[in-house]
Amino acid sequence: MAAIPTADGHMIWHGRISAASSQETVNKASLRTGRMVLDNLTNTLQVIFETTFDHEALEPFHINDVSDVQEHPDNKASCFFKESKTNTYIVFDFKDVRPTNEHPLSPEQRADSLIRFLREFPAYLANATANDDVQSEKKEPEAVETVEPPQAEVLLRDVDPVMPSQLRSRITSAIFSNMEGSIASRRGKRSTAGGTSFAVAKRVRGRGLPNSGNTCYINSVLQSLCSTVVFKTSVTDVRDFLQNHCNATEEYLARVMPLSTSLCELFRNFLFSTKEDLTQVLLNVKNSVAKFPSNRQEDAHEFLTFMLDRLKKEYEAAKEDVTDPQKLESFPPEPVDTCFGHTIQRQFTCQTCFNVRSKKDVETFFIVDIGDKHRNSVCLSDIIQGSLREEIVDRRCSTKNCNGEKANMMSYISQIPEVFIILIRRYSYSSGEQSKRKDKILMEEKMSVVCEPQGDEPTRYSIDCLDHDYLMHRNFRILLAMFHGEGLPRSNISYQRVADDVDLHDSYVSFLMALTNQKTSFVRFVEKHLCDHLSGNAEKYAPLMNQTEPEFRRGINKCKHGTSLPTTLDLLACASVFKTNFWAFNGKRYVKFPPLAGNVAEPGDIFISPEMVVDFKNIKNRKFIYMLNSIVCHTGEKSEKGHYESLIRSPLDDEWLECNDNVVKEPNNRNVFIKSAETAYIMLYTQSRE
Repeated sequence: MAAIPTADGHMIWHGRISAASSQETVNKASLRTGRMVLDNLTNTLQVIFETTFDHEALEPFHINDVSDVQEHPDNKASCFFKESKTNTYIVFDFKDVRPTNEHPLSPEQRADSLIRFLREFPAYLANATANDDVQSEKKEPEAVETVEPPQAEVLLRDVDPVMPSQLRSRITSAIFSNMEGSIASRRGKRSTAGGTSFAVAKRVRGRGLPNSGNTCYINSVLQSLCSTVVFKTSVTDVRDFLQNHCNATEEYLARVMPLSTSLCELFRNFLFSTKEDLTQVLLNVKNSVAKFPSNRQEDAHEFLTFMLDRLKKEYEAAKEDVTDPQKLESFPPEPVDTCFGHTIQRQFTCQTCFNVRSKKDVETFFIVDIGDKHRNSVCLSDIIQGSLREEIVDRRCSTKNCNGEKANMMSYISQIPEVFIILIRRYSYSSGEQSKRKDKILMEEKMSVVCEPQGDEPTRYSIDCLDHDYLMHRNFRILLAMFHGEGLPRSNISYQRVADDVDLHDSYVSFLMALTNQKTSFVRFVEKHLCDHLSGNAEKYAPLMNQTEPEFRRGINKCKHGTSLPTTLDLLACASVFKTNFWAFNGKRYVKFPPLAGNVAEPGDIFISPEMVVDFKNIKNRKFIYMLNSIVCHTGEKSEKGHYESLIRSPLDDEWLECNDNVVKEPNNRNVFIKSAETAYIMLYTQSRE
């Protein structure tokens, strides 16, 4: 048969599906990957669309509402039928579903099987129900048991003659359970059929996972991954390709890809599996990650790291066994790096010789520190930006004859993933003891990532926000790429005294307006930042003004309250703050202003003039929106103790669910962010395609 039975009697058809408003538009309908599920208690069907970036379901309908079942006129591997309740035509295409050892039907046979099932099963169901009504009138309630499984098996054999007998028996039991549950419900009795009906599953929109002994760290991670559609699709694509195109057997997959096989089973039958089946799947997942065999609480981040690493190794082992060049060319991409891999580029500038070295790292986790300056509460975007700001690190210089051991490190994202796994480093170690930071993290449902133009430099991505300090340096890098002054006439004048040059002032004002996009609050922030820099480095700037350091600082404090700085002092401060040589046009030529405090770090010089006009709103930066998809929370003082829960966004309706092992609740959306403020540990942000 074309359907795949589950342990609790549900039946699932996988393929490509579409919904059309009329029979005339069937050929024009856009097919999407999905499945159709027959509920074993209510005899209802539900169509679920599942593609890489969305997941939605049509309203369930009773099997008696199915009519006008036909073979597609242009495609023998496709069929369609009418759902009378809403007058919708459902198109089901099996063209891309390949035969397997357990399900050897061709696409054409699958379509024919579904057609015969939809045509004949309602009549069979009605006949069995009528027989039960007759028995009920004779007051023989035990007549429910007279609906014998062999009758259903005869129907299945007629519909699908090539079905293996073992599989036919499983589906026969499913149909018998279906009949028993339907008749019991008509009598007002509680059904004895196992499992949860799909109607209930849809209402809850999620499913809990049983805790088999300190496995909450596994459950929270798997709940998060189950709500990440792009990852589920990538993992199942690899297994399906091996089965459909490489003739991989179930035994081979269980031996070479045990973790992938267990995850696929969980992803595909999550809503419809019994507690016993889920417990077995969780045990298989746990055993596949060899480091976590005992019933001991572990770190969720450590488990996720080992699990993803195991998936990579299974992928590589399976791909090595494929020798056909054509199959290798069409082999699906590796799931972990495809979904979570992002590139961090780090630039190291030696503090001794100013030699610059760059390093690229492909990483799975974006790890951020709360930082000592953040206490009580902090916005997540601030933490992310803080992790990308310049810092001084221990690094031995590789330049010959240089003994430098310190370097300024700048980090930025040069390639973004489909899904960001953001880990908040709440735990630290001191004298062998682990301690936990409980700062409140203000979550953001949407995270905006901007692609910045860098000319010939590698692409940089930044987190778009309202942090003026971050925007100031980001905007400066954009200006540096635009105004690098190739072919401009220059002079090299060192200012021995500071003067208020009117022509230079026009260039400085143009630069300031371009940097801040003429926003008043931003202008005030930059000018205050320059004043703070001058006051903090008075020993270097005071001699230029022929002043003592206290006199110089008093003058700078007056400038904070409205008095203008001499223009050349502003330009020298800019050169030091941005660590770049500034060339300002004085009406005749460009005059150089080097950094007095600090060294040149940015590659290239910047050339400013009165004609320097930029509107950052018109810069064609490509923006990517990431939606918060799930949060793994931890309560307790140590990562290996306490309890893990997950908060996930349902892919069906974007509402949040609180998953505490096998208990699933529907909290108020606002409570999600309040609850996770102090306990958020791992967050998954998925790139939106809207």
